[in-house]
Amino acid sequence: MKSFFDRVNHDKLLAGISRFLEKKLHLEVNQEKTKIVRPAHFTLLGHSFVPAYKKGERGKYRLSIAGKSWERLKGKIKEITRKATPKPVQERIEELNRLMRGWANYFKHATGYQKFKDLDAWIRCRLRYCIWKQWKRPRRRLRAFLQLGVEESWARRFAYSRMGGWAIACSPIMGTTVTEARLRQKGYIPFLEYYLDVKYGDKTRPNPK
Repeated sequence: MKSFFDRVNHDKLLAGISRFLEKKLHLEVNQEKTKIVRPAHFTLLGHSFVPAYKKGERGKYRLSIAGKSWERLKGKIKEITRKATPKPVQERIEELNRLMRGWANYFKHATGYQKFKDLDAWIRCRLRYCIWKQWKRPRRRLRAFLQLGVEESWARRFAYSRMGGWAIACSPIMGTTVTEARLRQKGYIPFLEYYLDVKYGDKTRPNPK
């Protein structure tokens, strides 16, 4: 692919493709947007292309999710999990699930295992931050930690901590109390889990490594 790209006359190739599309297929070609580029520099409908590094796939490209698509997704997630917006956690989770279903189904043919995994960890921190803010006062935080099974000395230490809310939300104290299992009880579904379900269904899933 690389050697072909380097030696081909791009202008002639583009002109030939344009003629074929217009004369044979009767399609209109937008000359301003039509160009020949390397796959790694090309985006289409929110997708991009990345080189395949697996053995036997040298010179091939895999469909991926464009960086701007990830940015837009994270922007929508931030809106849903904005701590300043008074909203029950379960309602936030329902909105996240709706967003997840549409997004995962649209990008199901693209690769994105590690990015979805990282995204899920970030979302859980966002949800825990919302919960932390809902507890508001130290006394209420202390009571919540005790109800979640935290030893009193540790519960008091974190309930009255001067650490920032985001630092607390991503700390072990919240990760081991407001666990993923507890979030699931409120309807939470990880993006990665749903993405793999729609991508592979009942098929054997390849090892992401």
